[in-house]
Amino acid sequence: MKKISLFFTIFLFITNIWGQEFSTSLFGSFPITHDFTNQEPFFQLIADGKYSIFQADGGISITNREFNFTTHGFVVPHNFSNGLSIGYGAGYHHLKYQNIFNQNNLQISAKLEYTTKHNFFIKTNVGVLLLFTTINYLIKTNPVIFSNSWCIEVLMSKQFNQFIKGYLIISSFDYFDYPNLGIPFIKTGVEFSGIPYITPILDYTIKLEDMFTSTTYVSGSYIRLGVKAHLW
Repeated sequence: MKKISLFFTIFLFITNIWGQEFSTSLFGSFPITHDFTNQEPFFQLIADGKYSIFQADGGISITNREFNFTTHGFVVPHNFSNGLSIGYGAGYHHLKYQNIFNQNNLQISAKLEYTTKHNFFIKTNVGVLLLFTTINYLIKTNPVIFSNSWCIEVLMSKQFNQFIKGYLIISSFDYFDYPNLGIPFIKTGVEFSGIPYITPILDYTIKLEDMFTSTTYVSGSYIRLGVKAHLW
């Protein structure tokens, strides 16, 4: 955990110094419907930056029971005049849940982004998810449990005016939660502009279980209230 925290600190420093765009977001999240890893309020710190064709982000999420670290890096070499861009990248997620288990996930994906003249933005992200899980009481007999899956994300946002932007995300993963395909997340939210360098954010996320195998039900949901500081 100390190594991850040090890496995140270095990420913040490098992105702030070299980034053409840099922002940091702090969120407080409040569970509505509880699942195994979503049982209490939690706090998230997420930073993202851009430089030329390179994009990066990283974040931590902390509760009394678990610690999450996530980071992504993308290169977007194909940018077209019609608002279309294509990029490739990878992500890493680490979850430590008390002394019960820990999980390391690797995500390799390609994304397509398109912005219209009417301030409508859509992003599609498709890739492969590799999951490496260690359960403490099984560590002697089965130290690493491996699985793999597809991962899909569709994000749509609309800038309604100079003050309000709404967004909808339908995805097989959340920023700090990476299950196998078939447990989708639906997130909807709004961002408020108007304050220099500051953007308040409010969103709501639901997590659906057994989407393709049996009766679908909501296994977890939470409201997230945060603020994004545009530092660069």
